Order: sequence, then structure tokens, then C-alpha cells
Amino acid sequence: MDVHPDLDSAAQILAEERDYNLNLHAEAWGSGLPSRWTPKPKPALHFTRTVPVHLDDEGATCVEESIVPFPSAPIYGINRKAEYGKSLAGRPNMHSVRLLKRPDGPPINRLFILHNGLNEADSLKFYYQLSDWIFRQQEVLAEDEGAACLVAPFPGHLMHSSFHGPFSETPLARYLTDAGDLFRQFLKYMIGMGWLLSIVADSDASKWMVGGDLLDPEERPEKLIKESTSLYEMSMKRIANAAKVGRAEDNGETASTDLVDIGEMTSVDQVKAVETLLRTTLGRDSDDTPESLKVHVVGYSLGGFVAQSVFFAWPQVVSSCTTICSGGAISALSPTAFAQPEEWQSVLHALRPEMINSMLQGRLGDDERNEDGAFRPVGTVAGMPLKSYGYFQRIFEQVFLQEDRGSYKERLSEYSLRMLFVSGGEDPIVPPANILDASPREGTTMLSVAGMTHFLNQDPKDDEDRREAEQREFWLPEAGGLIARAAVQAEKVHMGERKEAARLKAKRKRPPGGQRSEPLELLSNGYMFETALDKVLEAVEEDGGWLLICRNALPAAFLPTEAFTTWGTGLHHHDLRIQRYTLGLRHRAAMLRKIKPRTTLILPEQIRHWFVNLSARFEPHSDAPGGRMTTKSDRTRIWRKFEKSWWPTVRLFEAGSICDPLEGSAVDAGGFSDALTEWIPTEHRYLEATHLPDVWIGIQPGSELVPTRAGKRDGIHQDLVDGIADVLGDLVKLRDAPPGKKPQTPAMKLLENELAHERIRIVQISAAEFNPRYRGRIDRGSSAATRLLARTAAGLVRSEQIPAPARQGAANGAPR
Repeated sequence: MDVHPDLDSAAQILAEERDYNLNLHAEAWGSGLPSRWTPKPKPALHFTRTVPVHLDDEGATCVEESIVPFPSAPIYGINRKAEYGKSLAGRPNMHSVRLLKRPDGPPINRLFILHNGLNEADSLKFYYQLSDWIFRQQEVLAEDEGAACLVAPFPGHLMHSSFHGPFSETPLARYLTDAGDLFRQFLKYMIGMGWLLSIVADSDASKWMVGGDLLDPEERPEKLIKESTSLYEMSMKRIANAAKVGRAEDNGETASTDLVDIGEMTSVDQVKAVETLLRTTLGRDSDDTPESLKVHVVGYSLGGFVAQSVFFAWPQVVSSCTTICSGGAISALSPTAFAQPEEWQSVLHALRPEMINSMLQGRLGDDERNEDGAFRPVGTVAGMPLKSYGYFQRIFEQVFLQEDRGSYKERLSEYSLRMLFVSGGEDPIVPPANILDASPREGTTMLSVAGMTHFLNQDPKDDEDRREAEQREFWLPEAGGLIARAAVQAEKVHMGERKEAARLKAKRKRPPGGQRSEPLELLSNGYMFETALDKVLEAVEEDGGWLLICRNALPAAFLPTEAFTTWGTGLHHHDLRIQRYTLGLRHRAAMLRKIKPRTTLILPEQIRHWFVNLSARFEPHSDAPGGRMTTKSDRTRIWRKFEKSWWPTVRLFEAGSICDPLEGSAVDAGGFSDALTEWIPTEHRYLEATHLPDVWIGIQPGSELVPTRAGKRDGIHQDLVDGIADVLGDLVKLRDAPPGKKPQTPAMKLLENELAHERIRIVQISAAEFNPRYRGRIDRGSSAATRLLARTAAGLVRSEQIPAPARQGAANGAPR
């Protein structure tokens, strides 16, 4: 397969074809386009041409290309520098995308969104070739199913770059002087991609737990304009403030920020025209429209990180993600061909400080001042809802910055079956080892082409590159075909995951009699932590045994059932795993309800205040982009339901001396405190308990260390304290025994026996409860068990049960 001789010239992006010169806001936009473009006035104005790409035995293969305008998110002023050294009067808040498909091809079933590399400014050659390879394979897979490719350049790249040539600023040069602009452009792009997916995807994404928000199909143009207007107004305000500050600092002289002109707003009519044009061009509103358009993302070089960001942001809509010459940690890249390595590292090093600097200097915050001068939060950041900003920021940090490699690997793990990596074996910028190093435990799907380097948009020129030219000639078409085949396979995986998630979602309804709707085995494969908790619960029976839980946070299984999925979105990235986790919580909650009379839950006295007032709207420990979003009213409602249901089992822990039990504790701590002073050793006055262990302890009815069958709540608490005191006494005897003499330690042996036979079951919970890679551990060793039991006993001594009236009042969330 040879490259068509006319492709090089056809692929060049001319000055007249760049967004800045298209005058996209005008009714007769594109009037300056060269004659190689044909205007099409219906269904809305756009321009098309036919591009010859390859030559084979049957002649030239061509793609039909359309220039289609699309709204651009007007986000300006959140970074330090103006957008260009030259003033641009009226920056376009519309930009162009290139839609590629076969001339007179079948209805479009799948759309591949192509993402570009860094510093590509002059040619679309590689994207035309890649599209042709994908289309060729699609025609083999199903003649009646068409495919289209959409080149959607990252801001400042390809057609989005206002200038080109050797005298213009490159994107990399821009990031070197102001790394914060990369984050600004990322936000612009992600918001615009959300708009694009809302228009083309016809998705039922609202049914799923994961994935960014999409526009309501019934109100798409109006909602899009509302979001765009909010961004535009906040950009105007930030730039005006920056100009004001600049004039003050320059003693009244005109500040450089005055040069920033963010152009005119996009209108509802323009958005409606764009929506009609895109949907008609993709065949979404014709009589033979496929049921749904399958969306896939493909990214080359820097575009690989962008493609992953889009995939992770909308996994409910995007079926697959392919990266080409991209992957691994962006900090490991070595762009030696167009940057000195330390220059690139300086960009990465500056990214987070630039984001922090923007926040500290008020470029990100949208708070306003009341008449009295006090700040009034408006619930947005940079004109974006807090939820959206937090969502995109998390994705940027985990995909681009990758400071937490475990979080990135967790994403890859949960979506690995729908991802493909294509690499060059001799790529000096993204070596295959980078991708392998970032792979999860189960590996990743990868094609590495021996001898291939990085710059696929340029032809190898030297004779020494002959081997690479041969490798590219054979393997790149194969890679294009593999992308198309992998997309179809990913669609099957995606559909299977959604069906399984729907099946689990349907089982949420509590079965009659409170029995679990699924057997325990559902959680045993890959969910050993949840299984371990269930085994702790199984130790307790309705007429015997006891459950003791100490937590410094509200346990998820004690929450109202409607909150379970919210907590799941803070733990997992994937809808299927969220549904499994939610179902597991429902099982555990049903078990807890059965043994409620034989349960003690010890929480800190400040827990209500911490939960209601101090919980973040976005859980900061979560690495999932959904992140457990809650409002204060949500948390207040959750707490009230929890307290109403569980107050008879709850004891509130108050830090203080173990030798001074609380008035309502009903536990005699004398023997326990004496044993502690010998075990530690220390004086009674230094026995301070300031923190609870995070632990679940299940005690079977047959336990001899803590008899539970006939005991009442206070009696069982006392039995536990006394039993642990005996164990501590035995440990002291062992420690102080003369050499060669082994004293009798009946309590210690009893504890070891009960741990071995699981009559006492202990699971320690990680305080980092939103880290899916480590949730806790099972403790069967007598040494660890003794420490946890001793701390639990101290919690019993320093706590008292909440009386029934305590569940009323305190609506403002203050501690009681």
C-alpha cells in the first residue's frame, strides 16, 4: 500500500484553514478558504473535500473530509500569561474539527475521535492515513456498518493554532514559560469534549454510577449555552481583575492583561446549527440511523494522555481507548527531538505549583464579596460547577501528573480489557518499558513494533532509516486494522459489563425477611476484604456471640442504603465494581440488622461534627473521579437516618484517662488499668486513651475468653475488659519469669486457641478507607490481636452509650 502522491500537499494546514482566520462566528464563515474546499449550505454551512490517501491495486482510496465548527469553552485568565505574545482581537470561541468518512459509505456505527501530539502544527497526514487504515478494516468487518473519524485538536495545536511557521510560538514553548496554560487548555478541551459526546453519542449514560455529566438531550443547546455563558462571564471578570491589579502595580500604566480579548459569545442558534450539522453528517437523525453510535478514542503522543483522560472521564460512553507512541508516566517521557530533557521536566515540575499559584492568587476561585466585605461562595470554580472542576482536576492529576502511580494503575486495571497500547520499539520519547512499568498486575494489551520510532507524522528520510520505513509500511496498516478490531471487541466487553452491572443493580432491592439476595461466594473472588468482614459478622448469632466495632469514621454498612452507591463512587472507577461493592454493602447491612441487639459500635464523640460539617464535598482521599460527592444537607440527612436506626448500639468515645471511666460506661476498669500499668509499664496517671482502633471483632457464642450467650450488653463489655486484663497479666508473667521457668498462662493460651479456631475473628480496617488497593487486613496473631483487643477495651472504658433522646435536635451538626 503506497501513499498517494497528492497526500502531502493535501494534508498541509494552510493559514486560511486555521480557526483564527475562518471567522467562525460569522454567518458566512469560511469565505477565505481556498478552492480545494466546497461549501455545503445544508443542513448548516460547512465545507467538504475529497482527500486521496493511499494507492493499492484497485486505485486510490479516499476519505471525505468536512470542516465542522464547534463551540469552544471560553476559559481564560486562570493562568499567568496572556494567550499569545501578540494580541488577538476577538479570540474565536468557536473552533473547527475535521470529520473524516468514506464518500457515499454506509450509515455510521462507530466514531473514532483522534487526538493529536505535541507541537504538531502543519500537517494532518498521519491522521488521514490512520483513518484510511481503520476504514479498510471496518469494511472487512461489516460492509453495512460505517465508521467515521473526528480530528479534534487540543487547544493551540493543528488548526486551533492561530499562527504557524518558524517565527511563531510552539505549544511546548508556551508551556515552558507558563505550565499552567496546559491545565487551562485541558479544562477547555474536556468541557468541549463533554459537549461533543452529549451531541453525538445518544447514550443512556445517566443510568450509570460512573462518568462525567452529559447534557440533557431535550435541552442540549440551551444547557450548553448556559454553561458557556458562566465560563465566559467568569473569564471576563478574572481578566478585568487582572488588568486592575496590573495597572496598580505599574503605577497606573496600561498592564499587559489589557491586551486580552476573549472574543464574542456563542449563540444558541449557532449551537443548534452545529448540533444539526454534526448529527446529520454522522447520520444520527436519518431513517436508517443505527441504534447507538459507538464512540472510541485514539491518541498519538501527547494525544494519548488526552485520549485516556476522555476515556476515564466518560467510560460509560466511550467504548475503547487506544494510545499510539504514548503511555506510562508523563514524567518519564524524554522529548529529546524537540526539547532538552530538563526543559520538559521543568514543565512537569511547574504544573502543580502553577495550579496552586492560580488558586492562591484568586484566578481559579469564583467567590464574591458581600457588601460588608465578606466572601460569599458561589459554588463554582473558574465558572465551572465544583463537581465538574473536581472531576476533571482528579483526572488531570492521575493521567498527566501521575504522582500516585497506584491510582493510575488502578484505573488501567479496571478498564484494561478496553484499552490498547501501540508503541515503537525504538521510540526515544516513550520507550515500551514506560508502558510496562505503569501496567497493572494483570498486564496490559500492547503492540510494540520493533525498529519504529516516535514521529509518525514525518517520513524517515535517511538510508539508515530504511528498516524503520519497512517496519512502518507493514505494521502501521496492521496497527490501524487492529485498532478497528479491538474497538469491536471492546464494544462487546463494554456491553457485557453493562449487562452485569444492570443485573447487580436489579438485586439491590432487599429480599423478604432480610435474607441476602446473593450467596457469600459472590464476594469471595477478588473481594477478600468484604468476605473477611462478612466472616466476622457470621461469628455472631441472634442468640449468642457479640460484634464489637471501633471506627474513627462512620462505617459504610451502617449508612442508609441509598448512600451505598455514593460511597462506592468514592472507591471504584468502574460501574461494574461499584455495583458489586454496593451489593456487598447491602448484604452486610442485612446481616447487621439481624444481629443489631448483639452489636456495639464505638465512635469518637466528635463524629457527628466531623461527618456533617468537616466532610469535604469531594472526598479528598478518593482517587476515583466521582469521588463521593455530597453536600452538607446530604450528610445531615444520612446522619439522622443512621442515628435513628442504630443509636441503641452506639457508644461515644471521649479521650481521657483509662483509670477514670465515664459516668455512663458501666464498666469497672480497675483490674484492666492495673494490668495495663504492668504491661506497658507506666503509672496510672499516664494511661491516656486518645484514639480508637479501626477494627471489627466478631466473637462466637462458644468463646471462653469472652462468654456471650447469656450475657447482657454491659456484662459482655465487662467480660471483654476482664478477659483482656487476664491476657495482659499472662504477658507480664512471661516477660518477668526467671530464665528457664515458664509460668502458667491460661488466658494467653485461651486467646491463641480462640484465634486459631476463629471463635474470635478480627479484621483491622485501613484509615485510608477510599484506597481500593488496601482496605485492611485479618489479624490472627496473638500479639496483634492483644494490642487491638486492649485498645478496644480502652475504648469501652472511655465511652458511654448514646441515650435515646440524643438522637433528636442538634440540627446544625454541632457535637453533642
